[in-house]
Amino acid sequence: MNDMTPLVVKQWWASISDMFASRVEAGEMPNKRSTGKTRASQAYRLLHAIMAEAVRDEVIRHNPCVIKGAARVRAAERKPATFEELDAIAANMPERYRALIHIAAWSGLRFSELAGLRRADVVLVVDKAGAVCYRLNVDKQAYRLGGKLYEEAFLKTDAGRRVVYLPAHITDLLTAHMEKFTGADNAAYVFGTRNGTPMANSTVGKMFRRAREAAGRPDLRFHDLRHTGATIAAKAGATTKELMRRMGHSSMRAALIYQHATEDDDMGLVERMNDMASATGRQTIKGVKQ
Repeated sequence: MNDMTPLVVKQWWASISDMFASRVEAGEMPNKRSTGKTRASQAYRLLHAIMAEAVRDEVIRHNPCVIKGAARVRAAERKPATFEELDAIAANMPERYRALIHIAAWSGLRFSELAGLRRADVVLVVDKAGAVCYRLNVDKQAYRLGGKLYEEAFLKTDAGRRVVYLPAHITDLLTAHMEKFTGADNAAYVFGTRNGTPMANSTVGKMFRRAREAAGRPDLRFHDLRHTGATIAAKAGATTKELMRRMGHSSMRAALIYQHATEDDDMGLVERMNDMASATGRQTIKGVKQ
C-alpha cells in the first residue's frame, strides 16, 4: 500500500479516463449518452475511501488521492415527466405494469423498493382531510444481480427505511391493480410477475423504453420517475427535510438534486411575496421624483 503514491494514482486516473474515452469513440458504451465519467468518479471515490481508512489505521501517513475534482461529476439535468407524459407512458405499458408508472412517480420509490413491496406493506388509511389513501411501508428491496435474485434485501441507508403516503387520487388505481395482479397472501408482491416473483429491472426496462418512445420522451429513464416524484413534492411545497424523509435520503445534498425552480415558479413566488406585503397593508412604493 505504501507504493500508492499521488503519482501512481494520477497515472491510474489518466489510464481509466483514456479507456472510457476510447470506448466512447468506438461506440462500446451502454448507450449514446454514456461517457464513463460517472463510473470513473465512483471508482476514484472508492479508492479515496480505502486510502482514508488506511490513514486512520496508520497503515500509511497520507492519502495519495489528491486529484482535485476527480470525485465529482456534474450530472446532466434531468427533465421530469409531465402528468400527460405519465399518462401516455402508462397507457403504452402492458396492463400488469400500468399502475407501476403512476405509483413510481407519485411515491418517488426506487425500482428495487417498488419491486420489494408486498401486500402487507400497502395499507389503506384515512388522511387528515378525510380522504382514503395508501400508506407504503418501505423497509426492504428486491433486485437481481449477476443472475441471482435478492429478496428482503437491506436498503442502502437507515434513512431508506421510511413510510410513504400516496395521494388519494391514485387510491382506486392501486386498488384495482392489486385486485387483479397481486396475490391474496400478505407476502405476495404488489408488482410481481405472473410467477409471483419480484419484477425484473431488465424486463420492465424494455417495456418502459417502448412506452417512453410512444409518449415522445425517449430521454426518460425509469429512475426519472423517482426524480419526477420528488419534483412534484417540491412544487407542492415540501421542505428539504420533508423531501429527505420522503425520498429516503441521508444527506441534504441528495434531496436538493430533485428540486427544480423554473421561471414560472419564480413568478409564482413573487406573487406570493406581493400577497404577503398586501396582507400587512403596505401600499405601492412610489418612484423617486426627478
